[in-house]
Amino acid sequence: MQAGGGNTSLKLDGTLWVKASGFWLADATKSDLFVPVDTARVLDAIDGGDEGDVRAATIADKNPAGLRPSIETSLHALLPHRFVVHTHSVRTIAIAIRKDAEARFAERLQGLSWAFVPYVFPGLPLTRAIRDAIDSRPIDVIVMGNHGLVVAADDLGAAAALLAEVERRLDAPTLKLDQPPRRRGQACAPSATPRRTPWRTTRACASRPPPAPTTPTMSSSSAPPPPRRKPAARASTCSSCRAKAPICPWTPSPPPTSWPSASLWSSPACPRGPS
Repeated sequence: MQAGGGNTSLKLDGTLWVKASGFWLADATKSDLFVPVDTARVLDAIDGGDEGDVRAATIADKNPAGLRPSIETSLHALLPHRFVVHTHSVRTIAIAIRKDAEARFAERLQGLSWAFVPYVFPGLPLTRAIRDAIDSRPIDVIVMGNHGLVVAADDLGAAAALLAEVERRLDAPTLKLDQPPRRRGQACAPSATPRRTPWRTTRACASRPPPAPTTPTMSSSSAPPPPRRKPAARASTCSSCRAKAPICPWTPSPPPTSWPSASLWSSPACPRGPS
């Protein structure tokens, strides 16, 4: 299950612009939903303040709509990078809820500057736990147990590339690190030992039974069998009574083009009679 949408931020001239709480990032192009916060005041609150001090750091004259900054504003202020992106990544959470989450992430994030923080309630408690975990190290990726993912960079393109790389590495337990991630709707790679069945060679579902064998009713040299009637729901117009809705149950299928005369194809048994 994926939780809320996460948040992003930009640091510019001592001001932290962080996404407002309760809004979708996708709407940022339609309305102003970033809140300006005094970065220095938020950093002071991390050392010895409370959530009220973080909210009080909002720059009111640049926030005419009175938007409320994200509860994770202090986390964004803590990281020195210009761009910080926090997502509730499904791929990340799928591993972060495991008891061996840190070991699993260690296998997939080798070579990256990352840190793992067990679950802590969002806000200042989480920010302080992250501060203690990174211990002044240059960390670009933070995985939060039972919560989500944070990536940070000084360049927007670098932040996007780093996020894509982490998602690629966490894509699936069997994904090789030199393979690109699967896109939505893209089928899984075929198995090395596909299951063979009489009618198909594929990764067949074990619970799906094979189709029933078809027994031919006549030889290929015999006359063509009479056409089958279509279900009433698929018929359009009765050839005799021209009924449409409800569809006449006596409506036959169209005659084969090889028959001598289409006029022989009628429905004399239709109880409504010809039109």
